[in-house]
Amino acid sequence: QCKTWLKIGIALTIVTCIVLAIVFKDTSSDIIQDFLKWMEENPVAGSFAFIAVYWLCTVLFLPGSLLTLGAGFIFRKVAGPWLGILLATVLVFNAACLGASTSFLLGRFVLRDKVTEYKSKYATFDVVDQVVEQQGFKVTALLRLSPIIPFNAFNYFMGLTSVKFRDYNMAHIGMLPGAFAFCFIGGTLGAIGESVGFVDNPVVLIVTIVGTVIAVIGMIYISRIAKQEFDRIAQQENENSTNTNHDD
Repeated sequence: QCKTWLKIGIALTIVTCIVLAIVFKDTSSDIIQDFLKWMEENPVAGSFAFIAVYWLCTVLFLPGSLLTLGAGFIFRKVAGPWLGILLATVLVFNAACLGASTSFLLGRFVLRDKVTEYKSKYATFDVVDQVVEQQGFKVTALLRLSPIIPFNAFNYFMGLTSVKFRDYNMAHIGMLPGAFAFCFIGGTLGAIGESVGFVDNPVVLIVTIVGTVIAVIGMIYISRIAKQEFDRIAQQENENSTNTNHDD
């Protein structure tokens, strides 16, 4: 009985936060922007606070894209173009991993039992569940590379599947390309904002803009390839399941 009420409490908290985030969207953005300004003035303490804030946003379904772009923007100014983007990527990746793992555990604790009861009624989900159970790391990594499902929702969704927690965590590596791309874009926004200083050396500005375009194209290309591979695996599993049913 106590466990049931705990699940209800967690579910209501998450739903309430989602509703509040939608209703007070502008306020949430203002708070994040104020936090990023403070972080720029206090980069060391801000880095630790960033992990906590990013973790909270991930768990409570608040968008983390502004934080990711902000990290790239800030660390480029603090540590320089390449070292800054590298530090921002490492910081975002670690924060995202922590938040993703927490959301996964919450999703599994709250809803996995109910999903198991109804899984047989939904063939598509059943196929996905079988695929991630048998090829947990590969499939989860591919889904990470191909953002078919929004990041925050994906973490909870995977908690509903049969993927092993170990495989799910190992597949966090699939978040690295996206984290780097968004941090690079955030750093680029800072560079373009300082483009007045590039008048005497327009090559720097050109390289920055071209680099951003390449990062975006690369992210789209990787996502496309990952989605094609996931579709192939899912189709193969579906065919295997159909053949098994016919044999029976």
